[in-house]
Amino acid sequence: ADIAAETALVEGLSKKPGSLVRGAIVSCRPEEPGFAAWLDKVKADPFVKGFRRVLHVVPDDVSEGALFRENVGRIAGSGLTFDLCVLPRQMSQAIALVDLAPDVQFVLDHCGVPDIQGKAEHPL
Repeated sequence: ADIAAETALVEGLSKKPGSLVRGAIVSCRPEEPGFAAWLDKVKADPFVKGFRRVLHVVPDDVSEGALFRENVGRIAGSGLTFDLCVLPRQMSQAIALVDLAPDVQFVLDHCGVPDIQGKAEHPL
C-alpha cells in the first residue's frame, strides 16, 4: 500500500467544494524501521489526526515486536491517536500494547468487533 499516496488522495478530496472531510486517520506500519522518520514528517501535517494499523490482517505477533511497540510509543505527546483494529481473539495483544504505551491515546475500532449476532462473550 502506498500510504503517502492514499493520504494525499483523501486530503485532496477534503479540499473539494462542499467536502465535510476535515482530517484523516492514516494507515501506518510501526513494524517497519523507517517509521520514526515517517512519523516525524507526518506529525507536522494538520490534516492527519491519528494513525491505524489493521492488525487482524497480519500475524498476531506483529504487534508484539519490540520495534512495533517502540514506534507506537513515539506517538505519545503528539496529540494524535492510534487506532486498534483488532478482532476479539487479539484483545490480549491490544491490552498489552496499551499497557506498554500509557501516554498514547488509543481508539478501539468497532468496539473490538464483537460477535453480536452469535452472542459470543467479548474477552473484555
